[in-house]
Amino acid sequence: MKKKNRIKRNRDFEEIIDQGITRKNSCFVATIKSNKLDFVRVGISVSKRRGNAVKRNHIRRQIRSICEQKIDFHQSYDLIIVVRKDYDLENFLGMQEQLLALVAILERNIHGKEEK
Repeated sequence: MKKKNRIKRNRDFEEIIDQGITRKNSCFVATIKSNKLDFVRVGISVSKRRGNAVKRNHIRRQIRSICEQKIDFHQSYDLIIVVRKDYDLENFLGMQEQLLALVAILERNIHGKEEK
C-alpha cells in the first residue's frame, strides 16, 4: 500500500473514530468516514495484547495485503481497521472474507449517508 494511502497520526485516528460510521464483527472493528481527497486512506490498529511486535506486524501485513488487492483506492474515504482478539493469523482466507464483508457494509452505509 502506498504511503499516501496510510493513516498514521493519532489525531487522524481519533477524528475518524469520533465522526465516522462504525461496524463490528468477531475479528474486526471498522470505522469509515468520507474525506475530501480523491483516494482512500487506511489505518490499521493491532493491540499489544495480540502478541509481540513480530506477530502484530505480520497481522498488519496481512491486512494491508487484503486492502491492496480488494479495495478500490479511487474512492474518497478514510477507513480504520482495529483487530480484535478472535483474529486468526493462520486462517488468512477466512479473515479476508470477514474484513471484506465488513468493508462492503460500511461502503454501502457511507454512500447512502452522502446521498441524503
